[in-house]
Amino acid sequence: MSETPVVVPLTQKRSITWVQLVRSEWLLVASSDAGTSVITLWSIPHLLSACDTPVPLAEAFLSAPVKTGCIDAQANTVIFALELLGRIDSIEILSIVDDNDSSRICRLQTLDNIAHIRFLKDECIGVSLVNNLNIPSIVNWRDGSVKNLRPRPDLEGGAIAMHMGEDWVAVVRARVIEIYVLQDHKYQCWSTRGLNYSTTSAFFHVSESSLRVCVTCTAGVLVFEVDNDLESRSISLHQIWHHQPELEKLEFTSLATQAG
Repeated sequence: MSETPVVVPLTQKRSITWVQLVRSEWLLVASSDAGTSVITLWSIPHLLSACDTPVPLAEAFLSAPVKTGCIDAQANTVIFALELLGRIDSIEILSIVDDNDSSRICRLQTLDNIAHIRFLKDECIGVSLVNNLNIPSIVNWRDGSVKNLRPRPDLEGGAIAMHMGEDWVAVVRARVIEIYVLQDHKYQCWSTRGLNYSTTSAFFHVSESSLRVCVTCTAGVLVFEVDNDLESRSISLHQIWHHQPELEKLEFTSLATQAG
């Protein structure tokens, strides 16, 4: 017999724009109203056990509402990046500091004229828009340096999804999936897989044994697996699944018409 889910209401005065679970230990909640934007840190164990009104562990005010965010939770550090909807594009880098039985949110860096964040890993963030140019780029948030993956904008546009490996980056754009390898401090295009249909959304799934990317497009849903041979520096991807609901519907309609 399954257990009844525990529902803990978190009454907010502001509209919630972003929520992120961290290690099943904390909950980050971004909320805003006409004049204030806040990021709040909650303790999951405390929320599930408290009988009284829940009290947040920490809170930090932001310069603008949060559009989206990414998190990098490692063994000893938790860093997160928030994309803000202000007068100019900006991303704030913050961290959760937990010591002496107290937690706080620490602001590390603010990056202006950067938007459409796709990942956060160590000191690197993957973005799709830099200085109003729609180019997939890697930004070092510590020193502000930018490595553009393309020399200039093109018809494929920016990045719909990105994933960073040890010395390579996988990028999904409108009609192509690309693998870039870091060589001589620059990213070079290593492998390309064209798509016959325009991509509407995509995400990467990482496990201990594989890296897969799921792509939704006008043709349905496609899943690719990234093969990475570190010894031979061979990185490639191949399609492992394709679902075409609309085509199946058309075929069924055609058969029904013929039967009638």
